[in-house]
Amino acid sequence: MPAEQKRLVVYDGLKLLAALGVVLFHAGVPGRDVWYAGMFVFVFFLGHAPGRSQPWGVLLRSRAQRLLLPWLIWCAVYYVLALYRGTAWLPGTPLELVSLAIGPAIHLWFLPFAFVCGLVFAALRPVWPSRHLAPDLTGLVLILAAGIVLNRYSDLPAPAGQWLVSLPMAAAGFLSSVHRGRAEQAAILMGTMAVAGVGIAFGFVDGALQAFVAAPFCLIALLWRGRSNSGLVRAGETAFGVYLVHPAVFLLLWKLVPALGQTPYGFGLTAFAVSVAVVALLRLWPPARRVL
Repeated sequence: MPAEQKRLVVYDGLKLLAALGVVLFHAGVPGRDVWYAGMFVFVFFLGHAPGRSQPWGVLLRSRAQRLLLPWLIWCAVYYVLALYRGTAWLPGTPLELVSLAIGPAIHLWFLPFAFVCGLVFAALRPVWPSRHLAPDLTGLVLILAAGIVLNRYSDLPAPAGQWLVSLPMAAAGFLSSVHRGRAEQAAILMGTMAVAGVGIAFGFVDGALQAFVAAPFCLIALLWRGRSNSGLVRAGETAFGVYLVHPAVFLLLWKLVPALGQTPYGFGLTAFAVSVAVVALLRLWPPARRVL
């Protein structure tokens, strides 16, 4: 298949659907744990995306510009909002050091996580010792099972808890980039679903339910390749910005339309639509694209 026909066209659109899931989860809608599977889609493809082989200096600079620069800027934005709400940390008051790995808004935990994972996977991919699926799949099963159980019984502070619940799905994505065959990738994601299904059967929800829901969407996105679609590309480009701005949109809607908060789905869908519109408008300004 020519290179221009190998794009993960479904993933272009799936990213915006995943962002919708995160927004609805944070809006507290019924079934919110299912909607949080959107984050697991992001995490899987964080592990999967091999990118081009780059010198380490170039890689560090590009990852920092893509992830750490937006993190710093949005930390500043959400700190100002926290000052307005009276919830910001102020000098002289106690500070938990782990909060420095998050920032003033909890959803920002993902950006440092993505930065670290991207570097670790970039280092591992060219030296990964095994090209045989069986041992890698066995290791993945153990990582998934351990992550599901530890997430249930450990009480780690943020962002350690978020990193713990996300890392197994990122590992599945990494292995799907090492094993490029369609049958192998299907086995990795079906194995992920099987482990998650067993976890759900034993009453484990956090991590297991989301992996179970996200895995088939990730598999479809991996297997369905084709020519780039400009509409889907633009939708995918909007998703990252929606993830970043939606808590600010929440605050705006609570201020302007407080009654909307009484209907979680109405509130969540409105917040998503407003977030998409805000990001689309901001991206018309080229410098804003660097942080959205």
